[in-house]
Amino acid sequence: MCGFIGRILGPGARVLPALTAGLPWLAQRGPDAQCEWCSPGGEVELLHARLAIVDKTAVAHQPLTAAAHGVTVAFVGEVYNHQEIRKELVDYSFRTNSDTEILLALYAYYGAAGLSRAKGMVACAIVDTNRRTVLLFRDAVGKKPLFVARWAGQVLFGSSLLPLVAVSGADVETADDAHRRFWRQEFIGPPGSVFKDAESALPGEALLFDFSGRLISRTRITPDTFSTGRVTQHVEARANLRKMINLSVRRRLHDNPSPCLLLSGGLDSTVVAAAMAEEARKLGISVRAITFGAVLPFLNDEPYARYAAARLGLPLVTVAPARLFPSSRAIADTCERAVARQDEPLGMLSYMLRYQLIEQAKNHSRIVLTGDGGDEVFLGYSQTSGWIAPPDAPPRSVAGLCGPPLPQWMSRWGREQNSASLLGHGLAVLDRASAEQGVEVRCPLLDWDVMAFARALSPDLLLDGGRSKGLLLGLLEDWPRWFVYRRKRGSTVNLRWAWLTSRFEGLRDMVERSAQERLTELLPEPLRRPARQWQTREIFHNFPSAWKLMVWSAFERRWSEARSSKNRSFLLVNQP
Repeated sequence: MCGFIGRILGPGARVLPALTAGLPWLAQRGPDAQCEWCSPGGEVELLHARLAIVDKTAVAHQPLTAAAHGVTVAFVGEVYNHQEIRKELVDYSFRTNSDTEILLALYAYYGAAGLSRAKGMVACAIVDTNRRTVLLFRDAVGKKPLFVARWAGQVLFGSSLLPLVAVSGADVETADDAHRRFWRQEFIGPPGSVFKDAESALPGEALLFDFSGRLISRTRITPDTFSTGRVTQHVEARANLRKMINLSVRRRLHDNPSPCLLLSGGLDSTVVAAAMAEEARKLGISVRAITFGAVLPFLNDEPYARYAAARLGLPLVTVAPARLFPSSRAIADTCERAVARQDEPLGMLSYMLRYQLIEQAKNHSRIVLTGDGGDEVFLGYSQTSGWIAPPDAPPRSVAGLCGPPLPQWMSRWGREQNSASLLGHGLAVLDRASAEQGVEVRCPLLDWDVMAFARALSPDLLLDGGRSKGLLLGLLEDWPRWFVYRRKRGSTVNLRWAWLTSRFEGLRDMVERSAQERLTELLPEPLRRPARQWQTREIFHNFPSAWKLMVWSAFERRWSEARSSKNRSFLLVNQP
């Protein structure tokens, strides 16, 4: 999925590690090429790790420069409408077929405002050597992370935090409340981060710095929204939504020779699967689906995934639980490997299943589509009334962290699901589980236009028939009722029970005493003793806490490694 880091050196004086010191924590996001760039005067540096998807030739390696305009870009993500924009910018002399160069062209023609025309997932740094500015931008849905830190007299930025720690030359510390936020929420969401003096850019934010590291402006850039006009009828809403999801899927199938779908058998992924099957036939490409197998027959959604795949004519790969954990020791090894891919710590157990499924999908494709976002955008989680604010609730701001403005009628709980929870939990899990394995995940239901359309509808239309995700259900109106109107079972691959068979072998070894000391006040009493003294039943009954403690321990190890990076290549910064 690519990764990048960079820095504005500022007027400070010190000997700093070279940007290549961050490669051990960056290269896994972009295994195909790692390239550096430095401004002519040495004020700004960029390092990019590339996962080649669109134009795979070396001429499209990043950082990519438009010499005629004095502009260089390092970019993470995908511009899905890059072919449409390319046809419009007929006067621009393109050197590549990559979507990366579209960002250079838009900036050269329209400045920062031109980024509003890019439909997709974008986190980028654009260096303008003529104006002597650095523009950091994160798209308005926020699919890809973008961090900014001020350490040791520099402004550091990039798609990951740990490589920034490795190149900072500073004794970076965690934020005072980071461990409490992690324990309470299972993530550390924007605008802060796990580290002091480091922040996560919010979706849509454009931060403009000069070459001395001074912040000039902080604005929000959002895409141009496709309008369907006011919709008041259920039939019209379904028809428009179907067209928009198909367009969203079609854009995500371009530059994707072997598309793969994570098909749970649930509503969201089935709607995406139906659109994929239809659009793939038009494009003349084949689509493959992947699902989890059941530990015991009929105890999860595997039969529904099999039915959906067969109905749509999609080859289905079933990942058997025995393949995930072939031995008792393999559970600890898999968990250790998975949490080592995290940048900031993520304590939700759902991360493990997502990581494992993408790990298996990687054997079939580097690009994976999912149904993520359906619950948030179309009012899921079986909370039909919980999404709507009480009549006497005070008016709330329509601003949200992710995507287009939220409707006035949405409850505080609903706003939380579509803001901090989606950004810090859902999108963070997706990014760490996929990009850190060199896989790109595309989410058609989190398309800006799809979200804008849904948020412009009344709750009666979204909850068509008074049902959770009723509007999406309507897209499967010709499917059997036993498939559409059922309670989702999810996956029966239960990590707690699977690990119990080996008495949690390996878990105790992954817990650091320093992590226990940091989190003591938050731990249940049995987990305050040294981990080697934990009894199996104590771990089982306190497994969520034991898991979060293990995750934080793994983070502390990675943080320590980044602070004491053994990469000895250095950059000498002149004394003032």
